Amino acid sequence: MALQEFSPALQDRLSAEGLDTVLSNRISTPNDDGSGAAVYSVFPLASEGLLPDTPFRMAATRVVAEGSGAKAALTLTNVHTLPPVDERIGQWRSDLLKVSRQAGSQGNQVLMGDYNATYDHAEFRALLDGGRDGNKLVDVGTATWGRLSPTWPMEGPPLPGVVIDHVVTSPRIGSSAYSVHTVPGTDHAALIAQLSIPAG
Repeated sequence: MALQEFSPALQDRLSAEGLDTVLSNRISTPNDDGSGAAVYSVFPLASEGLLPDTPFRMAATRVVAEGSGAKAALTLTNVHTLPPVDERIGQWRSDLLKVSRQAGSQGNQVLMGDYNATYDHAEFRALLDGGRDGNKLVDVGTATWGRLSPTWPMEGPPLPGVVIDHVVTSPRIGSSAYSVHTVPGTDHAALIAQLSIPAG
């Protein structure tokens, strides 16, 4: 589970609700200014560092899953780019470039979170085209026919909504389910995806 805009208060609340017993492994950097982030998992986690020069912390985390005699590893990047508004558009483009470079790294890559980008943005389409060795990346929402379910805004005045939150993977990772859920207290929807990570 990857969370963005992760605050100390949210971490305390989730712990009080028992999340630490369900997902006992966590790497988190809570912050009150919107830059905080966290990854929770049933599997062991190891930090692989931060994407460089991004205002919001975008951490890469190694996840190793074992079961039924097989082992699979992936790098999970917790994505949160600046919104493409006013003078921030240059930084937003830079953030997406950093995400794209990470997506093209070796191994199984899962990049999930708030891209602040839709398919209407050429920069997001270019990111999906930028997989390793010329292979396209996979937007799980599109691959599982869920791309048209809005993820923002989920609170406030009723608006049509757009899809700015995504689960993107390297092409060898399979996906069989994707759903969008409203969460009280946030203007973003929660995304749930079921992925198949190649063993080895």
